[in-house]
Order: sequence, then C-alpha cells, then structure tokens
Amino acid sequence: MLTPRLHGKGRIPVGLQLYSIREDCQKDLPSCLAAVTKLGYDGIEFAGYYDRSATDLRKILVDLNLKAFSTHINMKTLLGGELEKTVEFNQILGNSRLTVLSLPAASSIQDWYGSARQFNGISEKLKQYDMRVGFHNLTHSPSTASIPSITSSATRGRVRMMHCKDHPPCDRYVLLGDGTIEWKPLFQAAESVGGIECYIIEQERYSAPLTPMQCAERCLRNFEKLHG
Repeated sequence: MLTPRLHGKGRIPVGLQLYSIREDCQKDLPSCLAAVTKLGYDGIEFAGYYDRSATDLRKILVDLNLKAFSTHINMKTLLGGELEKTVEFNQILGNSRLTVLSLPAASSIQDWYGSARQFNGISEKLKQYDMRVGFHNLTHSPSTASIPSITSSATRGRVRMMHCKDHPPCDRYVLLGDGTIEWKPLFQAAESVGGIECYIIEQERYSAPLTPMQCAERCLRNFEKLHG
C-alpha cells in the first residue's frame, strides 16, 4: 500500500472532473454535486460554470462540504485585464488552481518554450493571490521522449494534480481500471517525486448501459482498489 504524504483524511483526496457528467450538470447542477458527494468524492474540477455566479457555486460546495480542486479555463482568461476577473471569480469560488485546458498545436519545440515562459509569467502574477496555474496536456503536447533536454528533475514537485483515465486495449473507451495502464508505478511516482496534491478522475465516454453517474461511481471504486 502506498503512503500518501498529504493532510486531511490521511490520504490524497480524489476529485471528479465535471466534464464526466456534463449533460447531467447542465440539467441540475446542485443535484449532481450532491450525488458526487454521496459517491465519496472529496472535490471536483470545473469544466464550465453552467451559467452560475461564483457566489452561487461556492454556496453549493460549502453546503455539501465539497472542495473545488481546480478549474479548466482558456489561456485568454489569464492574460491582460482578464486575469483580474479570473482571480476574483476563483477567490470567491474557493479555488486556487487555474488549469489551462489546451494550447494551439505547436510547430516546433520553440513554441513550447515560449508557452512555458508565458506560464512562468502568469505564475509570478498569481503568487500574490496564493494561486497557481497549470497545464492540462493533450495528445498533441510534447512528450519527454521528444525533448532530450528535459530530465526527470524538470517534473519533480510539479505534478500537483493527475487526471486518471485509462487507455483502451483497442479502439474503444474503457472505464478507469479496465484498460491497459499500470497504475501502481504512476501513483508511486506521483507521490514520491511528483508532489501530487489530488487525483482527478475523468471519464469522457461511457460503457452502456451505465449512466455517466454510474460510470463516475465505478471509476472511483476501481481507483480505490488500484491505489490501495
């Protein structure tokens, strides 16, 4: 069994990326968040705010004792005059992690270095608010294999959150725990050198006849078995 290093319940908390239940959230967000809490999730990661104010969202979370671990946002909300608005919204929300959903596909490694410098600049501005900016890497993001100058020390202490979703053995979607990923080494690396603060489960598609919420429950139960 792994030995998490974090506070709270004596384990690293687990949240649900709300994109996993996006259509349900659009219909009735308070009921969905209540169901997420009942399943045993410690918090959530936003993927949009469903036309609700930060004050309304904060009240729902506080009433349910559910934490806002992160929010997915567009880079433009962190630039120029938009940064102040984003900071204010998330301060009210009670969220300190601002995660950029994606960046345009890069034509060279220099483009990624430029993005890294931009992130560093935003990070410096966010320090006074005790907030951090992160990046949600996608399939077009560079791998360490393609960047010889990056070593393991570059990611030490910088993997604060990790999306957990499995890789299918064939061309289909699978639930967490039903795919080909070996999770134990990933958990060990995240907790020994990554600086992990929370895990986020994300399930983009579903295994019929399970509903999105049933998939979210199955993923959490499988996570608990995999992590130990």
